[in-house]
Amino acid sequence: NDYNLSVEGTTCPTTACAMTNESGIAIINGNSDGFKLAASCAEMGGTELSLKTNEVHDSGLRNYILFNDELWRIVGIFDGEVKIVKDIPLPNDIYNQPTYTSTETSLEYNLKYESPGTKYGYYIYKQLTDNSYNNDWTTSGVKAYLNEESGYYGTIKEGYKNLISNTTYYLGNIEIGENSDGSWSIQGTASEVYNQERSSNIWEGNQVSWTGKIGLLYPSDYGYASNTSNWNSDMSLYYSNGGSLNNWLFNTEAYFSWFLSPSSIGSDAVLHWDGIGTVNGSTARYDGSLRPTLNLKSTAIVTSGDGSYNNPYVLIES
Repeated sequence: NDYNLSVEGTTCPTTACAMTNESGIAIINGNSDGFKLAASCAEMGGTELSLKTNEVHDSGLRNYILFNDELWRIVGIFDGEVKIVKDIPLPNDIYNQPTYTSTETSLEYNLKYESPGTKYGYYIYKQLTDNSYNNDWTTSGVKAYLNEESGYYGTIKEGYKNLISNTTYYLGNIEIGENSDGSWSIQGTASEVYNQERSSNIWEGNQVSWTGKIGLLYPSDYGYASNTSNWNSDMSLYYSNGGSLNNWLFNTEAYFSWFLSPSSIGSDAVLHWDGIGTVNGSTARYDGSLRPTLNLKSTAIVTSGDGSYNNPYVLIES
């Protein structure tokens, strides 16, 4: 969690600019006077960091909200309810067992890879302990763990549990295609991806939707977190390079993060993003970080805060 910098003089830097190279490796540039770069950190596709606290500076986007006494972000309003996402993935120490047994179905899953020393935990989307796997969210280990009292849901404080709405999550397959440079990513506009998520194009045996409390981000959420000027463009570029397009959802510290949506490339494939922001499909038996999402009940009201990083909205139930 500490940054090692080579500096001149006796003054320790207080700020730095974090970026990633083609391999997704973090590059930190800083000096005692702040930034001395040819362009601003944001223009270079980087994130400004405070080296004293290891925290990202306030981005200026007023969508921070306090939920479960943690920072979450407002994704948008859907069907009259506010959708929020945890600002950073689940930490590594929140669940320390390699397997998880669902209290609802009694199915036993391979769930957690041992990742000592990492900031975030990395979870297998779906693999039963008999090593069978597919991309069905409704019977996945991740879904069970996030929504059961013996899993992540049990770590949410009671007052906040009362604010969570039962939500319909859509499970349509997302098309992956080849880009002009030979890479592969999502094709089409953010709106077209949104419609694919809500389509009936699913693998045999899968469900079109699932109703429950906690899910994961959709790829369209990621698309709409990019600059508004990108929304009506073909998203293949933006989904293959999210880190350089001022995408507020992008997290450079997690090397691999799961989306909710299955992929059209195979019945075992689920969408994810990687450390440089590329969105693609991978087999469900791989491990990725988790950023839970949920919808707030309409009875949730804001009592204070302005939505900034240092003064997030504070909720109570009306």
